[in-house]
Amino acid sequence: EQCRFVGIKPYPPHHRLSLHDERYKRWFAYGNEHRLLMLVHADNPDTIRTVTEISEIYPEISFILAHAGMSYPIARKAAEAAKKRPNVYVEITYTALTNGVIEYLVSVAGAEKVLYGSDMPMRDPAPQLAWVCYAKISEEDKRKVLGENARRLLERCFSKGGGENSGR
Repeated sequence: EQCRFVGIKPYPPHHRLSLHDERYKRWFAYGNEHRLLMLVHADNPDTIRTVTEISEIYPEISFILAHAGMSYPIARKAAEAAKKRPNVYVEITYTALTNGVIEYLVSVAGAEKVLYGSDMPMRDPAPQLAWVCYAKISEEDKRKVLGENARRLLERCFSKGGGENSGR
């Protein structure tokens, strides 16, 4: 709270815990109370399924499925989850993005559910930026993906109803 973090990032592969594990419940309850963001690597269908399930339990958390464009099998599952659940979003950063996947995610999940990500400073942000800039989607959709969606989610963290730290 002192550092005013707006997001949390459980990392099941490293923690070796399912997101359903009891030890996460306190963390998730806090995130739900404060309308935080939660970034989760969407590297396998089981993780995406689990995020879909817990997003129903914690509807005030904005769940972001990271690396959702890494492959079409992952993009399909992630886009379906984002379309199904109002608080699930997909994020695009990855070392090499699958051709046409930005267009796919926008068409299935909706442009308002797709977030630009760069993994900076670990990666050069230029490729991810170019993937969106040169995607065959409307300029309005590009604006959403490149910043408007993230701004909306961040503003939500600080808005009224965001727990005792709203307006931070």
